[in-house]
Amino acid sequence: MTCSSLENVCDINADGILSGCCGVRLPFGRVSEHKSLAAVYNSPLARIIKLSSLNGSFCLCNLRKCKYADFTQSKPRNLAGYQTSTYPHSVAISTDPSCNLKCGSCRKNFYTADDKTTQRIYALHQQILASGWLEKTETLTMCGMGEVFYSAAYRQLLANLSQRHQINIQSNGTLLTPQNWAWLADKYQTIKLSISIDAATSATYQKLRGGNFQQLLQNLTMLGDLRRREKIARFDFCFVVQNDNWQEMVDFVALAKKLHVDKVKFVPLDNWLTYSRHEWRRRNIIKRNRCLSPELYFYLQDPIFTDPIVDLQSFTPYLVNSAKRYGE
Repeated sequence: MTCSSLENVCDINADGILSGCCGVRLPFGRVSEHKSLAAVYNSPLARIIKLSSLNGSFCLCNLRKCKYADFTQSKPRNLAGYQTSTYPHSVAISTDPSCNLKCGSCRKNFYTADDKTTQRIYALHQQILASGWLEKTETLTMCGMGEVFYSAAYRQLLANLSQRHQINIQSNGTLLTPQNWAWLADKYQTIKLSISIDAATSATYQKLRGGNFQQLLQNLTMLGDLRRREKIARFDFCFVVQNDNWQEMVDFVALAKKLHVDKVKFVPLDNWLTYSRHEWRRRNIIKRNRCLSPELYFYLQDPIFTDPIVDLQSFTPYLVNSAKRYGE
């Protein structure tokens, strides 16, 4: 097993904490406790965390959550003279939870940062801009938390960012109107979009996300046409699978194909402390034996899920266990 991502990936969250990839158990550190982002990224703790993957021990990684490691390779890396980069090749900005939707899989209530919190986020963004990372990094993603086009802090950060031609945007899509697209396209030559939706019908979308599904479809139709004309470099959909929406997965893939989507990523529901134990059990599609329900397992045998645009990688261990349990 090999991994070349941990020493190159960095996520910056709302508390100013820098972390590596999703499978790492410990963060690198907090910006407020160091002189700069570079000091956090190259701190003794950060170096130890990176070394745990470089030497092949992965002792600080949660491999169940890892999406970067190559489990097919076992050749040890030659670390003679190796030096980690002074800045990450991939940066994800997740600094403002403010969002126009209230998705149960993410939060219990609507949230907009108050003035005090917004000023703190602005100060953190100034440190991020001063680091020079956003211009130098190969991949910049905004945002893993909140909504880019709802957050004043995110919009200001993008407005102040110069000398960059490529960006990845994670969005719920409801505010990605022609006006906001024009603002974004005016700043960046290469734009990749990932839209989180979780439904194929208005009723389910309203139940799970509380947004205007018809407005969303109008925006997605516009974006799909832009992808068809190659004005968008990549166009992906994300669908968090739970008991209230798995029956719409087939229709969701069909919708994605109609809209010229590159990839449809299905991921199991996670509990970010938003559900009670009872509600979590009701919503969760992964059973205690790490299997899917028989209904969902056989549903996923539909040929549409073999389409190249479908990404079920997050379901691989549960599909394997379910196949053994249900005799496939």
